[in-house]
Amino acid sequence: MGSAKSSVAIYKSAGQSVPGDKVLVNVEGMGTELGLVKSARAGTVDVDTGSAFVRVKQNDVIGKLVAVVPFFGIPLGWVGL
Repeated sequence: MGSAKSSVAIYKSAGQSVPGDKVLVNVEGMGTELGLVKSARAGTVDVDTGSAFVRVKQNDVIGKLVAVVPFFGIPLGWVGL
């Protein structure tokens, strides 16, 4: 699939996350991460990013993953995006 820097993730804004959702989250100290929701409670979401298991606020969930376009990030990098 290519590295994370060579791919583009397409996501949509999400309401309440539920277990099994693939989401983009803003993790303090780590930046934006893609992960799988393991559990969701009022106000918090537990996400497995593959390298860490993190608990974030529902407000830190950027959106649900729609698709990943592998290698599309390479030409975007050429034009400075």
